[in-house]
Amino acid sequence: MYIPVRDLLLITMEKEEDKQTEAGVFIPKSRWNQNKPIAIVEAVGELVEAFKVGDKVLINPYAVIDIQGEDKLSIIKQKDIIAHVG
Repeated sequence: MYIPVRDLLLITMEKEEDKQTEAGVFIPKSRWNQNKPIAIVEAVGELVEAFKVGDKVLINPYAVIDIQGEDKLSIIKQKDIIAHVG
């Protein structure tokens, strides 16, 4: 279990799925233009007050630090979170 410190957050990226049109045609995730970097907050550091565990957030995808050996978990600074996702 990782516990972030200071203003860091532990996140998992929301999984992007292929989409299906009403006619039944599958559109792979690489072809639709909705590649939004949305993550789910898993843990927060002691200085983080604006976010809590379970929040969906829009992040700067270039600021993510992947945890080696963990294919789902990443760390990001609070300042690199752009917005809450409703």
